Amino acid sequence: MERPYQCREPSCDNANTQMVSNVALGKSAFQSSTLESYVASNAVDGNINGNIGASSCMHTEGMSLDTYWEVDLGGVYVIVNVVLYNRLDCCGDRTRNVQVFVGFDQNDYVLLGYLEGLLGSQHTFQMDTHTYGRWVRITRDSVPDEMNFCELEVYGELLTNDHKVRYGQLPNKIGVGTVLRSVSGSSMVDCAVRCKTSNNCAGFNFDSSTLDCTTLGTATTSDNVQEHLYSYHMG
Repeated sequence: MERPYQCREPSCDNANTQMVSNVALGKSAFQSSTLESYVASNAVDGNINGNIGASSCMHTEGMSLDTYWEVDLGGVYVIVNVVLYNRLDCCGDRTRNVQVFVGFDQNDYVLLGYLEGLLGSQHTFQMDTHTYGRWVRITRDSVPDEMNFCELEVYGELLTNDHKVRYGQLPNKIGVGTVLRSVSGSSMVDCAVRCKTSNNCAGFNFDSSTLDCTTLGTATTSDNVQEHLYSYHMG
């Protein structure tokens, strides 16, 4: 069952106290390897039971520094919090030095959450006010061990024009722009966010027929392109 979540920590601002849903529930999940039947999708099935015998936990195979688990949210979301539930019947110490990455795709991850030491039974990673992404990945810093946890929840809402994300291009500058990056996008809003979060991006082109998102730079470096290009705030 999809459970609503409300941030009640003192550090939560007005944007983060809005009721949001677990947008990871039932989404496509992947992991670096799989032990027996403990597949990646177990961690987004809505069951927070910490006993691995309940067949609701993920588990990788083998001792490795490169273990990971990730979920495709299926669209670009405004992410408020990420909640991780540990395995409780055994081996909870494997879930330590946890790193939370968010990205627009699997090659575009940014480290946005970190917990030094043991996770405990569960932990909430609070994201910055303007955290946007489609993919969420869990890794561990310098932990050469198998990975197992029993649920990951991502609380947020789909990024739409209702969030008052405004985008455009600098007058008379885009014609002399240079291509910074060309990737597959999902919408004009997605392309705008990619530009906003890229260094030196002055504008973008989004081809709705091919879903290609091309971010462009400007030859004029004295302009504060981020301020000129965008007015960014939560709706």
